Amino acid sequence: MTTEDLLKMVVLGARSAVQDNFIEKVTSEDTKMAVNMTVSYINTYKPITNYTIYDLIGDNDASPWVSVLVHGSIYHLIMNQVSEWMHNGMDVSIDELSVSDKMEAYKEIAEAHKETFEQLLQNVKSQFYITKARALVKKVTSNMYSSGTSSRFCSQLKTFRYKH
Repeated sequence: MTTEDLLKMVVLGARSAVQDNFIEKVTSEDTKMAVNMTVSYINTYKPITNYTIYDLIGDNDASPWVSVLVHGSIYHLIMNQVSEWMHNGMDVSIDELSVSDKMEAYKEIAEAHKETFEQLLQNVKSQFYITKARALVKKVTSNMYSSGTSSRFCSQLKTFRYKH
């Protein structure tokens, strides 16, 4: 998957979510900013990481990070637009749509995407680190057994591994 593919998915997802002309007004720079904000949020979510967009999507279309990025980016894209409307005043109109009529609906849509994003983020990060931790424990215990470390210590470590 390329970043351009991801940007298209974000725009299509946002267009599907809000179903009005607002998305036609969104620039590619707006979308890129929303994706970058999402990557920053992912990195600050515990455990803290230092991923780039390329680390998250790479060449894998089935990466679990794609859904996380799409929902998070849709949230940021919509909330950025709501913030801009609030900054410009509540009486702004786009085509025949009044901002004051749409603002609450947009906030609800954005919050729904934020909830999904945070659930996915928690699941993906925890699964990723649990898998890494299990592999590390397996490697350490394997090395201890092969190096003749005391069986009592190994059995304690094994007990810890299965409890946690």
